[in-house]
Amino acid sequence: MVKLQDFSVVSGNALKPKNKCGGILTLTVLPALILIYALAWLSSWYNGNLGAVHETDIQQLQYGAGYRMSGSQELYCMAASGCWYTRYQDQSKCPPDKAVKSLIQRADSLTTLFTTGNIGQRNFELATKECAYATRGEKLEGVCVHSTPDPIDKVAIVWRVSKAGGAPDNFGVALKTEAVRQGSRTNVRKEDETERDISVDGLASEWFNWRTEGGGHGYRVSTTGTEIHYGEVELQVIRYSYEFMQPKPDAMQFIPRYSHTDKTPSDTNVCFQPNSNASNPPMFGNVPGKCQGAATTECAQLKLGPAATIILDTRSVVSPVSSFLGAVGGIIGLVLMALTMTNACLITVFGSKCSTLCAPDPNAPAPMSVREPTFSVGSTGQL
Repeated sequence: MVKLQDFSVVSGNALKPKNKCGGILTLTVLPALILIYALAWLSSWYNGNLGAVHETDIQQLQYGAGYRMSGSQELYCMAASGCWYTRYQDQSKCPPDKAVKSLIQRADSLTTLFTTGNIGQRNFELATKECAYATRGEKLEGVCVHSTPDPIDKVAIVWRVSKAGGAPDNFGVALKTEAVRQGSRTNVRKEDETERDISVDGLASEWFNWRTEGGGHGYRVSTTGTEIHYGEVELQVIRYSYEFMQPKPDAMQFIPRYSHTDKTPSDTNVCFQPNSNASNPPMFGNVPGKCQGAATTECAQLKLGPAATIILDTRSVVSPVSSFLGAVGGIIGLVLMALTMTNACLITVFGSKCSTLCAPDPNAPAPMSVREPTFSVGSTGQL
């Protein structure tokens, strides 16, 4: 019987022993690379305004949406003759309940027409209007502009445009509204230490260029005005919502857009009706002829209403935490792979010279091995 000697084979896929080079790279180089990447990423985030979100949305203005011309939005008379204007008698809401009810009745009438072919009820319940007067420089009180399909329901303002004194009063009304302006990045007022904002947001504004972009930093709300020419004007509404705007985060601006500049007063203006509840001076009184027929050249009319759309302008700041963690998580894998390859190259090139650093760690676990089984073969060929 021939007995074969025992033998063992170490697997070629056995783990290589750990060494001190890999430990040094992991404890020093890896944190340093992550810190450098974090600083570069945060600098790009703030200086590149990656966290500053600016959205502009255009929405349809629904019928019945109204704006009371008081407070931040006001109308003033500029004409030498004063201004006669229409307004609702019920000023508790803008628009009043009857005006909204008439819009619902119009919608129901159209639904009946489209489904049955019958026009249906057309006797709508209308809100009562009256005529009011404002002297030159006086505010037009109680005015409500609202979205409506009926042009008669728009605000009508009438004034004299006599040419006797030179140029006529083509611009008889002034509009007071809000405006949003952007300050210069370099035009920043130096504050005293007692006034400076020492919060994180204040420090970010000092260190990075978020003065004019991040959430509205550097934007300010101010009061502005414009003259309005006679004719028919739609007021384009812009709503601003800036997270860090000063002195408040929200503002609304009206921008006039002209449909036409025909100054002829309309016969439906209640200021020309004999029994209009108007406190008119003797020039108008209850004499419609002053602004009708051949005398229309002496008067001009402005009709006001909101545009069919509203623009929503929003600026906000997104926190960099989630984006930063995602970016760092992705880069760590690449850095570890690079350090592993670097460690392998160091062992291969300098393994014989750096015996201290590149020698196997004595405390590391032994490499895995695979031992082949030992067996004997008898003379009969049986195991």
